Amino acid sequence: MDTLTLSNGIAVTVKRRRHLRALKIAVLPGGVVTLTLPFSLPLSRGRAFVEGKREWIAEKQELLAKHRPSLLSLGNKEEYRAHKETARAHILGRLQFFQGQYTLFPESVSIRNQKTRFGSCSARGQLSFNYQLLFLPVELCDYVIVHELCHLKELNHSSRFWELVGQTFPDYRRLRQELQRFTREVSEARS
Repeated sequence: MDTLTLSNGIAVTVKRRRHLRALKIAVLPGGVVTLTLPFSLPLSRGRAFVEGKREWIAEKQELLAKHRPSLLSLGNKEEYRAHKETARAHILGRLQFFQGQYTLFPESVSIRNQKTRFGSCSARGQLSFNYQLLFLPVELCDYVIVHELCHLKELNHSSRFWELVGQTFPDYRRLRQELQRFTREVSEARS
């Protein structure tokens, strides 16, 4: 799967389907945008199509932000299987974007159905992300990705680590609190 970044900064996950006749666009919970293209159409045609739908995308994202599905209803194996590849494409696209800013590169990246975490970084440089990042507001999803990416350089929560995170998210304290609230809700629902 490819990822496009529109002129207004919106990331779009691109899927290809063999028997599709027309372009399809969808805005998923969390504001994630997917574009499905027939194999016969070039990516440039898909980009032009999505760029022309920016206002529609923004309206749908705003609507979904107001009526965000609860993460508490997600997390079972069926949901994981249904959303894993879309989450992988979205997370890898955003990770690639932030890697360019930090010049930090993980050994591997996995998408999992973790019970209490949205992301983690091992001492070996392996990043693991919860597929449910797909359902968070885009800013929180990006925060988790940057947080774990910065652990590749600082595998701790020292002031040097937070300075790295602060390069992208100067308001990381607010984002951290909001993410902790989401994590608490998910943990309580599963216990």
